[in-house]
Order: sequence, then structure tokens, then C-alpha cells
Amino acid sequence: MRYTVYFLVFVGTVLLGQLACTLEEEFVTDPALMLRFSQDTIRFDTVFTEVGSATRSFKVYNPRDQEVNVSSIRVANDAGGKFRINVDGRVGPEVENIFLPPNDSIYVFVEVTVDPDQDLSVSPFVFTGQVLVTATEVEQPVQLEAFGQNANYLPSDRTRANFGVLTCNLGEIAFDDPRPYVLYGSLIVDECTLVLPAGTRLYIHGGLVQNADLFPESPIFNDGLLIFQNSGKLRIDGTLEEPVLIATDRLEEEFLELGGQYSGIRFGAATGPHRISHATIRNGIVGVFVDSTARLSIDHTTIAYTTSAALVGYQARVTASNLLCHSNGGGALQAIKGGQYDIDYATLVNRSGQTPAVALSNGFDLGGNRFIGAPLTANLRNCIVAGTLNDELALIDFELGDALDYNLTNCLLQSQRVPQQVADFESRCSECLLIDRSDTLFVNVQQDSFQLDTLSVAEGLAVPVSGITDDLRGVARDAQRPDVGAYEYQPN
Repeated sequence: MRYTVYFLVFVGTVLLGQLACTLEEEFVTDPALMLRFSQDTIRFDTVFTEVGSATRSFKVYNPRDQEVNVSSIRVANDAGGKFRINVDGRVGPEVENIFLPPNDSIYVFVEVTVDPDQDLSVSPFVFTGQVLVTATEVEQPVQLEAFGQNANYLPSDRTRANFGVLTCNLGEIAFDDPRPYVLYGSLIVDECTLVLPAGTRLYIHGGLVQNADLFPESPIFNDGLLIFQNSGKLRIDGTLEEPVLIATDRLEEEFLELGGQYSGIRFGAATGPHRISHATIRNGIVGVFVDSTARLSIDHTTIAYTTSAALVGYQARVTASNLLCHSNGGGALQAIKGGQYDIDYATLVNRSGQTPAVALSNGFDLGGNRFIGAPLTANLRNCIVAGTLNDELALIDFELGDALDYNLTNCLLQSQRVPQQVADFESRCSECLLIDRSDTLFVNVQQDSFQLDTLSVAEGLAVPVSGITDDLRGVARDAQRPDVGAYEYQPN
């Protein structure tokens, strides 16, 4: 019996080993395995008006002739914990060890629960997350997007990586709903005047996206662009009490002072006149881009926290007053390839980049020796041009026969080398005060407080300008000796 037992044990061990090998061979173990999905993005386009849930689903396909062990299906990158999954009746943020037969599929159900009455920092306009499907050590994502707040979504809630069009046969469309507006994707305004009344809040959802159908040569681009073309116009009618806000839709505290969250605002060639009054524009790549011969007037406005320039003009026509630009990676004002610029009472501060606060140019370098030029006329009165560099003013003359005509009147300029390098600078800088980084200007630059300090050198050095009687905050300007910059000094 003893020998028989040993023999049976030996035979059983061999059989189990052969069975294990057979079972392993029945599963796909190739690390190059790629499952297929019925959708690459699951969108919950319901706009909730009360606490509620919605469910969507997608299929996971096994394209092979062998069974696949899907080791994990889980929710990831879901900061608010709003998404849940259900796979074959198994619920969780994660479900493990799902056996997917050859040439078969399974459903993955995804549910989101939203409370639109929560604070926006907790329950934002757009929730995002992923479902990560892992098989044979290969992890594949399905994107999740949900619209949680009761807002106006533009141009619709299915246009990420696409361009919607707003047109009204040369009439006007006002964003006058008390609910905020959320631009999801990019919007082209054509043959229509878009009006943003006092108190309007426009939040823009950006980020890197891909659309090979629209841009086959460069399919990856930055989303979140408000563009005006042909007869499209923008009119922002904010007030001191109810300014208009244009900002990122990411309202968590860490995003409030972060640039690059969406592309920006672009006024197409020959459009306008556009008007921006009493507004705050922040968090874009570019704040406002004004293309060839487009016309813009802007007043009582702050453009801040951009990764590139606050205000870019490309042979444009720009009139500005009571303008504050700060924390812009590409400088405050870039005048490229000429144009007409009349700027009064502006505070233009470079605080976050190596680009000067103000750059005035009558040409454009396309690379190598290729230049294109156009005349530039720039008149800056009562402006502060300051920042972290020794020279915050750049004058670029391409010497192509196009004039570089600039005049600075009663301005404070943080500049050391430019006055010595430009032959006619003294005649073009009337009653200017050249300053350096040791001069006292603002209350607290580190806290982005650009009101004038008690000891500010900008006090009382401006020249009165007809028609401009107040400052950025609505404080009355001194009729005889106003202060330089966007703010009139006010004692604490």
C-alpha cells in the first residue's frame, strides 16, 4: 500500500502540473494585448438642478481567441469621489479578476452623483476622472466627464476638442442669465455681437486635446478659446459694483492664480470695434490677443495669471485706460508688427517671466532672415512699467523702413540700458521718471496688491487726461496732480 500511495501522489502531482500549464495556456498573457472599448470617453451631460445620479455604460471587448483575465477595473483620478462602477453586478471603485471569454465583451456601468448646491470648490462645473482597465499588465483608460452644476454650458456639453459657432444675423446675444456660463470646448462668434452684462461669470474649460479631423498636421492643441471673426464683436458691460469675470472653470484654491488653464480670447483680423469695461480676465495662456487691424477699447480691467502675455496686439488698434496687468509669463503688453496703441493710467508689471513688461515693435521675426514690418505708433501716458528685470521696456526697431513712433508721457519706467541705447529716447520720454527695483511703488507685490504704497514714487506725477476722472476702483483722480498707474493713492 505504501508504494501505491506514493505512486498515486506522484501521478496526481504530474496531472495537476499539466492541468495548471493547460489553464495558463488558455489565458492571453501577451503584454502587448490591447482590449477594445465601445467609447473612449463617457460623458454625463445631465445638468442637475438637485442632488441626483445618472448612469452610463461602455463595453470592453476581447478581440482574441483566448480568454482574458482582466485583473482590475477601477475608478482613478476622481478627486471628489463622485464616480462608481458596476461590473457583472459587482460594485466598487474597483472590481478585480473578471474573466472575459474569447471574442466576447462585458458591460461596465458608471454612475455619478452630484450635488449642484455644494460650493463650487467642492462641486465644480465639470468633474473628470478615468476608468482604468488592466489586463496582462497593460493599463488602458476610459475618460469620464460629468457636468455637475446648474449652469449654461456653451456651445454645448459635447464639444470638447471642437469648435462651436455663435451667430445671430448681425444682431446681439446677451449672456444675461444669473447662472454662470461655462465654455466647454471653443466658441467662434461670427456675424453677431456677444454682450456680457454686468455681473456675468464666464468660466472656460481648457486643456490639451486632440482632433485629427480638424487639424491633421497638428492634431494636439490647447482647448478653451473664445474667438471673434468676420463681423463678430465682443462688448463687456461690467460695472464697478458688478464686474464681469472670465476665468478658468477650475475653482479650487490652487488654480485661482494659475495660468495656462485655457487658450484665451482672440479678436480676429479686421474685427471690431470690441469693448471691455470693468472686467477681470485671468488664468489663460494669453489674456487677450488682438489680430491685424482689429479694434479694441478696454478700461477698468485686470488681466492676470497668464502663461504668456496679458495683452498682445498684432498690427492692432488698442485704446486702454485704468488697466492692470500682472503675473503674466510673457509680459504685460506686447505690440507686435506695428499698430496703434494709446494707453493711459496703466500698471504693467512683469512678475513671473523673463519677458519685459512692455515690448514695442514694428516688425515680426519669422525665423532666420525673414521679417515682416508695419508702422507702430504707441502713446503711453501716466503708466507704470515695472517688474523683476532691470529693463522692463523693450523697443525693437527692425529698420525695414517702417516707423517706430512711440511717446511716453509722465510714465514711471524701470529701465537702465534702454535710455542709453536709443538715440532719441530722451525726446520721446517726456516728464518720465526712471526707477529701479529699490524704489517703492506698491503696497505688497508678493500678495498681488498693486495699490500705491504710502511712500510710492508714483504719487502726484501724472498729468490729467480729459475724460478719465477715476481709477481702476472708481476712486476719483486728483484734478491737478493725479497719480501714475491704474490706482490713485488712498490712505488706509
